[in-house]
Amino acid sequence: MRFGEYLMSKGILSQQDVDTIADAQIKTNVWLGTLAYLYSYMDFYQIGQVLEAQARSGRRFGELAVELGFLTQAQLDELLDLQKRKRVKFGEVAVALKYLTSAQLRELLQEFHAQQNQTSPAE
Repeated sequence: MRFGEYLMSKGILSQQDVDTIADAQIKTNVWLGTLAYLYSYMDFYQIGQVLEAQARSGRRFGELAVELGFLTQAQLDELLDLQKRKRVKFGEVAVALKYLTSAQLRELLQEFHAQQNQTSPAE
């Protein structure tokens, strides 16, 4: 279960609220092509070529950029790591949009993680 689904199950957010937060989260997070440009790994023309190939195939941007020779696997790994570290989380967006307070977020995340740990199978 994802955190937004958990908040809906508790009656804290509606589906519309979750959709609004998720849309804002998508718009806030940095795209891989943007990072590739900012790190001077790719130019706009190359990014456009990858986006066109992506629209035709539905495959991932990074996978196509490597296949087309615009990025090395090492560069892609670096950019993916950076993208992951810079990622804005759902709860952070919910607080920024005032659906939750910081205190509520902390408490709900503790509950959510405790529930996840109880329901996940033992390894």
